[in-house]
Amino acid sequence: MGGVIGLGSLQGLNYAQSVQFENPEDMKRIDHLRRETPMFLYHGAEDSLLPMKSSLASYEYLRNKVYKGSENIQFIVEDDLKHEISEKELN
Repeated sequence: MGGVIGLGSLQGLNYAQSVQFENPEDMKRIDHLRRETPMFLYHGAEDSLLPMKSSLASYEYLRNKVYKGSENIQFIVEDDLKHEISEKELN
């Protein structure tokens, strides 16, 4: 996978609680692959369908747990954007 794009979304899976690895090295390898996969998150500040705090909590979890020590995650908030896609976001 070349990267992940999340638009007005949230991360709802802590795979370590859902998937059991028989070999601890497999989990380390998967963690490394996740951290090396670029992630771009974009959210509208005025989104009432999926409130900003949900997306922000997802970003904080990803940045502090999954991407800890990596610069491969980016989170952008667009002012005045509701639960829709903007021209700025597409660019």
